Amino acid sequence: MKKLTIYHPHEITSVQDMLIKSASRYQNKTALEDLANTPIRNVTYNQLLETVLKFGSSLKKLGLPERTHIAVISENRAQWAITYLASMMFNFVIVPIDKNLNINEILNIIHESDAEAIVFSEPFEPLFRERMS
Repeated sequence: MKKLTIYHPHEITSVQDMLIKSASRYQNKTALEDLANTPIRNVTYNQLLETVLKFGSSLKKLGLPERTHIAVISENRAQWAITYLASMMFNFVIVPIDKNLNINEILNIIHESDAEAIVFSEPFEPLFRERMS
């Protein structure tokens, strides 16, 4: 009879805990990688934690208090994940929006979710620039 190896997983208590422990444990290993040519193509676990903390701190410096609703709309890319994780680490409410929705649906979700900030990728800039001016 083959002897089985028993693995004991590391306990993770929160998303914050997961990011901190992963940065400590896997430091320079790839955490996120985009196949497309995006501004952030490859992120190690250390870089991920550092970027999430910087982005979350920047959102706080903008004056966004905890529990602020933040909408995010983008293609699948590292920045999307960074935004999502930063929102969770800094106790914001993340409102993910499907990039394939039509303009009215996107705007309705933003309105109905009470989003006070929107993080978006380049293709959505004309939509928000037009609506905000």
